Amino acid sequence: MALAGDWHPERIVVLEFESSDQAQEYLTSPENLALAPLRQKSITSRAIIVEGYEYDL
Repeated sequence: MALAGDWHPERIVVLEFESSDQAQEYLTSPENLALAPLRQKSITSRAIIVEGYEYDL
C-alpha cells in the first residue's frame, strides 16, 4: 500500500549491501551493465537506496 503518490509495484526485490558506495559499485559493474539491456527490454524498474535499515533475524 502506497502511503502517498501513485506507486503500485507488482513485486519488490531487496538487495542488501554494506554501504551506498558498494551498491553504486554493483550498479556500475561490468557484470551488471552487461545484463542491463536485457532487463530494460523486459521490465520497467526503479532502484532506490534506503540507508540505515537494520534488522534482527
